[in-house]
Amino acid sequence: MLESKIALFESVKCVLNKTSFNNEITDDKHFYILARENGLSGMIFNALDKTLISEEVYLRFKKDFFLFNSQHEKQVVLIKKMEQLLNENKIEHIFLKGTSLKAYYPESYMRSMGDIDLLVKKEKMKEVFQVFKANKISLIAKSSAHDNYEDNQGLSIEVHPEISREIQTKYDDISNHTWEESINVYESRYQLNPEYELCYLLVHMIKHFYSSGVGLRSVLDIGLFVRENLEIIDEKELRRQLDQYQLNQFFLNILYLNKVYFDINPLPKMLDDFIMKEEVYNSLTDYILTSGVHGHGISFNRFIGRLGSNQLQNKSRLSLIFSIVFPGYQAMKGMYPWLKYLPFLLPLTWMIRWFKIMILKFKISIKKIRKLFTKKSEIDEISNLYKEIGL
Repeated sequence: MLESKIALFESVKCVLNKTSFNNEITDDKHFYILARENGLSGMIFNALDKTLISEEVYLRFKKDFFLFNSQHEKQVVLIKKMEQLLNENKIEHIFLKGTSLKAYYPESYMRSMGDIDLLVKKEKMKEVFQVFKANKISLIAKSSAHDNYEDNQGLSIEVHPEISREIQTKYDDISNHTWEESINVYESRYQLNPEYELCYLLVHMIKHFYSSGVGLRSVLDIGLFVRENLEIIDEKELRRQLDQYQLNQFFLNILYLNKVYFDINPLPKMLDDFIMKEEVYNSLTDYILTSGVHGHGISFNRFIGRLGSNQLQNKSRLSLIFSIVFPGYQAMKGMYPWLKYLPFLLPLTWMIRWFKIMILKFKISIKKIRKLFTKKSEIDEISNLYKEIGL
């Protein structure tokens, strides 16, 4: 019988090869939890042999399958509506991440996404707000990274003024080349060049390593993107950009994981001389599977990535705690828009925020605070893992 993580790898391979997964699983409930936390439960449902898992677990997978499909259909309609509105108003735009990646899965519903991510030029953010407001797409929140909208069905949209906000100084440069690295595909819709888009996906993945967590779906995204774009990727240009954005080592690690996990190996020459230590492979695999997509794994400490990143930058744990307790003006302005006009009230907004956190969400807040005081040995492990994989 297969343990849960091996069963998950094998079931994904069956989906990609359009075959049935008929291996007996050691613990079907854990297998389901692992699949769900890693964003793959709705994807693998049709490949499962229902006789090899309990009825309860089978029904959970089935429910996720219908949720994947329902969400996908609603989002497709909304994406078309958004594209029409943006084209009519001549607002140049690029759909990022999930909207683009869906095309590389055997069926597009298989790549679920929580938000529709949209990139526009910074000077067009106000115009997007006006267009969306006139068409019943409501602004819910603002931050320095993006504006968050919802349509009348509760579907979430993130409108970004730049492709990636700062996560660490070494990756800042990627945001300076977005529009020159894109091509017009239809009216006002643009698409990133494949080499640049791959680098962006890697940087975005690193952001989740540092800020929350990275599930198995993010690894699969990279493998499928490279495989399905292989004919149009200029390998020489890809190598140049990987070097420019300091992503070489990290990319090789993610390529290797796709080879081992899913038998996806579109660039074998790049892995010719690559070796991953067994202890690194085991630690990285455990980290990815345990964290789940966006760090939503039930047993995962979402602060561990930030603590490890902080240590890599030689910053004290106290500085991280301070930044969480007292977010900067830009972040607070997103949460409390009136600060834009009354910046001197920043200390008051900190007090309001802490009242909400400590009074209205006391139990949850205490649990989170405790996780900030992780043992140094655990932080060292994460920090060393990051170094090993090129972060």
